[in-house]
Amino acid sequence: MNGKSSKDVVTSALAEIEPLVSGKKRRAATDADLAKLGRIHPDLRALYRWCKNLDAVFSSVEEGFEWLDVKSASANLRMLRDAGGDDFPATLVPIAGDGAGNFRCHDTKTGRVVDWDHETRKTARIAPDLDAYLRKHVLEKLVREKKERESLDALKEKAPLVAKRAPVRPTKIAKVPRADLSKLDREGYAGGACGAMLLDGERVLLGFQNLTQIWDLKKQKAVAEASTDSIGGVTMHEGTGRILSVSHETLILSDAELKPIALWEAHDDRIWDVRFSPDGKTAATCGADRSIRLWDVASLTGIPRELPKVRWDAQKGKPFASFSGHGDIVEWCAFSPDGKTLASGGWDKTVRLWDVAKRKPLWNRKEHSGRVMCGAFSPDGNTIATGGESKNVVLFDPRGAVVHRWKADQYGVRALAFVSNELLLTLGTKLALWELPKGKLVASIEAPKENSNPTRLSVRGSLVLTTGRLALHELR
Repeated sequence: MNGKSSKDVVTSALAEIEPLVSGKKRRAATDADLAKLGRIHPDLRALYRWCKNLDAVFSSVEEGFEWLDVKSASANLRMLRDAGGDDFPATLVPIAGDGAGNFRCHDTKTGRVVDWDHETRKTARIAPDLDAYLRKHVLEKLVREKKERESLDALKEKAPLVAKRAPVRPTKIAKVPRADLSKLDREGYAGGACGAMLLDGERVLLGFQNLTQIWDLKKQKAVAEASTDSIGGVTMHEGTGRILSVSHETLILSDAELKPIALWEAHDDRIWDVRFSPDGKTAATCGADRSIRLWDVASLTGIPRELPKVRWDAQKGKPFASFSGHGDIVEWCAFSPDGKTLASGGWDKTVRLWDVAKRKPLWNRKEHSGRVMCGAFSPDGNTIATGGESKNVVLFDPRGAVVHRWKADQYGVRALAFVSNELLLTLGTKLALWELPKGKLVASIEAPKENSNPTRLSVRGSLVLTTGRLALHELR
């Protein structure tokens, strides 16, 4: 038996893990539960005595592998011994599986953690003991996630939320002179902003041609920064603090201080848009390869863990779902507020709705005469607003019926965003506020002169941030 591996050592590792999962409900294995596994190593006995429902307490253990609770472990053990015959070593007990017949197993005799490959019928050592396995694949991940939460909390303390709640019936759009963004958008500074998002009334997440920044409007300086190549879009999930940014066909996942967590090749051609699901567990991307892809950014299943030194050395990721049907570039995608559906639009002039759970198309409509450049769900999820080259805004209900349409800009609608269920902002030659569902103009202001960068709208409370040319406005 491995000298390092002992019940006391594993108990020590679990003592470090326990405070990091204090909010999860653990159930201890009984003698009857453990009897179903037969003779097991003291390490594994200690682990299951601490918690038998590991799948509910921990997220995925390794890329593609999920923890097995005691009941699943015993069922898979019987299956492996029945199906494997003499090939499956009698000393192994499965503790995690990939759903395709491959397992991580604990060796009752040596205390090691090994891989069982169902195709080669061979084992390979993964860790010298259960203690090392837990520390590498559980404790390290939990500590990293704790640091990310603390980083987000620290950033929030440095820049308290000061954005005012949007007025119920705003009648005016005004520039905010105190927030000088001109030096960020001047010629030669990182090529101008390609993506931006209001984090609160004091901070802005910005994506430039060669770096990503969190910019403090009050201090007029970056409070976090990361260098990369040609950022095409950025977004943050407020609940987790994680940030997604686009660089050509690659996707970068970072923590709240822009420290990279993962970088992978997500598409075969340029990515045009990236969005978090409402719960922050999924990322949706779309782009020039005409596809929409969904990524597990919570457990990182299918996402390479090794960070390359340069973007072009990024490994290909494996999305857990992919949608196809668009006949040209997919320019945008957007989750519904409940995360159950995803809308998309692009250069084939269609708007499409997809069922995320069933991974199938629900409907597609061709109600625009040109590229559909932007789209968004209303806060209640009952309306999908779309705009583009046709100069019109078209409103759909979730079943695909057209609710209303109107001409919103003489040269096209490049971006739009809901202020509320009854108010919509559009950006073209003017930044305009419309009352829904009839498209009654409430207020407008001349939009900042457009440059060659992507045009985005970000709304938080009463504040409105535009790119193309960076500018901050306020609804009054």
